[in-house]
Amino acid sequence: MTQLRSAKDLEDFIDYEFKDLKILEEARRRRAYRNEHPMENKECMDPLATLGDAVLDSIVVLKLYQEGYRSKGKITEKKIEQVKHERTRAFAEKHNLGEYILWGDGEYKQMDTIRKGKAFDAVTEALIGAIFLDAEGREKNGLKTVQEFLEKKNFFNPDS
Repeated sequence: MTQLRSAKDLEDFIDYEFKDLKILEEARRRRAYRNEHPMENKECMDPLATLGDAVLDSIVVLKLYQEGYRSKGKITEKKIEQVKHERTRAFAEKHNLGEYILWGDGEYKQMDTIRKGKAFDAVTEALIGAIFLDAEGREKNGLKTVQEFLEKKNFFNPDS
């Protein structure tokens, strides 16, 4: 893991400028980091990761519906392929998203193990949740904003 990259660098990667930088900072902060720095009294990425997971599910189901899938079973099967943890973890790994994250000391020391676990999955989901929430706060279509980001970064075609 290299040196921590800035929130501005993350905005440049996303190609999206946050109106509410607190949302972006929250998306960068792991619970372990927050617990090690209690005086900062700031939120961590977990709620945004939960939101991002739901947003990603919605985007994938919408795309499948637009592509003509109408069978509930087929939509569920295809959705699982698109949103599985391996995919979101690989996305974080491919784009070095871990370089933007405030990790706890213990996490940082065990980064090889962390990369294989749900932590990198949560990094992608928290970023998705943050983009969605900020876009909605600007009265933009959050789903569309996130979908455009994911398409630009080839999330749906990971081999590209």
